[in-house]
Amino acid sequence: MRAGVHDSTSPTSPRRGSLDIAIVAAAFLAISAWSASTQRVERLYADGQVYQWMAVQFFQSHLPITGGAPWVYRVATPWLAAKLRPLVARTLPRLDSSIENASGMAGVTPFFVINIVASAAATLLLLLYLRRFVGSVGVRVLLVIVWIATWHAPVRFVYFYPANVDALFMVFLIAGLLIIEAWHGRSPVATAFLLVPVVFVGMLVRESMVLIPIAFGVAQIDGAARDRRAARLMASVVPIVAAVLAWLFVRSIVMPLPGHPWSDFANIVRNKPIFTWVLAWFFTFGPPAIALLAAGRLEVWAFLRTRPEIGVLVAACGVLGYFGGNGSDTERLLAWGAPAMYVLVGEAIAARRSVLARMPLLMSLLIVVEIASSRVLWPIPVGIDRAKTFASLEPGWSALRAIADKFLVIDSYYSNLWSFYGSRPVHAATLAFDLALVAGVATWIERAARAPSPADLRSDARIS
Repeated sequence: MRAGVHDSTSPTSPRRGSLDIAIVAAAFLAISAWSASTQRVERLYADGQVYQWMAVQFFQSHLPITGGAPWVYRVATPWLAAKLRPLVARTLPRLDSSIENASGMAGVTPFFVINIVASAAATLLLLLYLRRFVGSVGVRVLLVIVWIATWHAPVRFVYFYPANVDALFMVFLIAGLLIIEAWHGRSPVATAFLLVPVVFVGMLVRESMVLIPIAFGVAQIDGAARDRRAARLMASVVPIVAAVLAWLFVRSIVMPLPGHPWSDFANIVRNKPIFTWVLAWFFTFGPPAIALLAAGRLEVWAFLRTRPEIGVLVAACGVLGYFGGNGSDTERLLAWGAPAMYVLVGEAIAARRSVLARMPLLMSLLIVVEIASSRVLWPIPVGIDRAKTFASLEPGWSALRAIADKFLVIDSYYSNLWSFYGSRPVHAATLAFDLALVAGVATWIERAARAPSPADLRSDARIS
């Protein structure tokens, strides 16, 4: 069995099987409680306003549902919010009033409740998915906690912006990936039909659920299984049909308003420097994850040859993040590839685990950088950007705080949270630091791997 990869057929004791769930559950509750107590709710804008208005229309039984595209096609979460609205108002009146006042709109609290529950479900599914690959309890727990703690992941983001559909989308995306992996090597037709309800409902949540039929189709490319090519080809079509049927159903109940702010791809390319897209990978997954991937790149590449669908999912999210994402959407679209990215990071850690165990200083450095990158110690700033320009700063401690605010986004420099907005010089300096960190960490690990371990030195001493 390949090092670091979990063999799903090997026996696992109940205690060992539940340990990771208990730790992740505790981390989820702790980080959620911290976010709930420190994070202010932002006023709804853009997509959140559309989802709220769709929920109002569902609540009033108004068809067809109208709204701006592409948001109007994401009907599942607004519909569910409309169905839960009376129950939430009756059982959680104080919370309902608080969220309504903070967001500036009525009917937002059901989104808040849905996304908290969905983020919990997505967390559990991510852990189960990583179990298929990452054999070490400690490593997979660490990877899931990193995802929970990331500021733009559903667990924390809901307390900043409750009216969104990403949490529920991640539930169906990870469920689809889990089915593909759990049934890897088994009947492709049976797997395809297991994916049908997941893909269909997932498409109602967000049209990007088409990523699962793509990943499943790529997973069917197996040169060794020549006698099953016809079955694999037919199986690949089944989830696509489910996605098309869901798309047609949505089109039958919605009426998009004229205009689409993200449709001008040429305009995005003209105004989106490539370096901001590169920086978005660091903003999304954190410099430590990229550095560990660089250190274990050979092993990761060898793994991808056995699981091409994982590489395709990461690549597809990268393409969507550039061409389909303007502003904040770059990071949010890249984040859909988080389950696949964490599998690759787990492979990289497994490949260098013995070396990393001898490098406590490096591990401490990576933990500090990850804490800063995930912003787990401070909330997302709310309100209008009031950051001072570099030219207006006066020498002194206030200037140091203002500069720290530009890089760490502590108080008022909200736009710097997204690679497309904010200060280009700040982002260029941040990218330079991230690239230097990746190169330094990869070189450090490679040199340590070539150096003899203390056990080898003791063995040589005994021989001599």
